[in-house]
Amino acid sequence: MKKMILLAAIMIGAMGMVFSSGYIGGSAILQRDTFEYDYGDYVFNQVGFAIGGAHYLSEEGIFGLGYHVGMGQSTPTLVTSLGTFEGEPEMVFNASLLAQLKFKLSETSSLETGLGYGLTGTGDTDSSEDIQIFYVSKIETKVGVLFAVSDTLLLGTGVKLGYPINVIDQKTTDSGTSSSTISFDNGFSVGGYLGLNLQY
Repeated sequence: MKKMILLAAIMIGAMGMVFSSGYIGGSAILQRDTFEYDYGDYVFNQVGFAIGGAHYLSEEGIFGLGYHVGMGQSTPTLVTSLGTFEGEPEMVFNASLLAQLKFKLSETSSLETGLGYGLTGTGDTDSSEDIQIFYVSKIETKVGVLFAVSDTLLLGTGVKLGYPINVIDQKTTDSGTSSSTISFDNGFSVGGYLGLNLQY
């Protein structure tokens, strides 16, 4: 986890030096990840905070890269034919890196769209204190709007949709930790964000 955060910080700093325009800030996020596996549907409802932004190749900002790294709380839920079973709240980690396009709507607003890679890591602790963590890799899309509050501040809001392409199940017990790639049937993620950013 520490290596991933350090790598993200290095990437953000490098993009800020290479790209001509962009913004960075913080956002409140709501997200729901779900996939069908084993006995039923695993659902992870999440609330958290993310640091992210976007960097564009030109001052006009048409082509660029968008990213976010966030943490928060997830409520794991298993939905089966026998009923719905809700677990205790757990920590959740999520991140994304998207190729983005930005279109100017007016003097004070712009539309952003993006497509790329997203990752969610969250889990569940059972009654025996065994820990199960799912790392969900997905194709992620984004549609958002930026509003200029001032010359330096941007209000950003939008939605993200994702389709899982790989799920790793990591289990930690008294005997150790093991990981395996699971076969799941269907999955989907949807989320929204609202944040304030510093533009340059």
